[in-house]
Amino acid sequence: AMKEVGGKDLRAVDIVDVYEGEKLQVGHKSVTFNLAFQDLDATLHDEKVQQDVQRIIDHLKQKLSVSLR
Repeated sequence: AMKEVGGKDLRAVDIVDVYEGEKLQVGHKSVTFNLAFQDLDATLHDEKVQQDVQRIIDHLKQKLSVSLR
C-alpha cells in the first residue's frame, strides 16, 4: 500500500520492528517502517519527502484504518 502512493522517489520500504504486547489493544500491532527515498535526477528536499510521507500516512489511514502512535 505504501508503494502504491509513495511516488517515484520511494525506493524501499522495510519493516524494522513489530511489537505486540500489553501496551496495545488485543489484536493490534505496532509496526516500525524504514522508508528510503531517492531522486536520481535532483536533490530531494525535506518538504517533498514530507509531502510523500503524509500522502502515504493518509492512504494507510483510509485504506487500512491504521493510526500513528
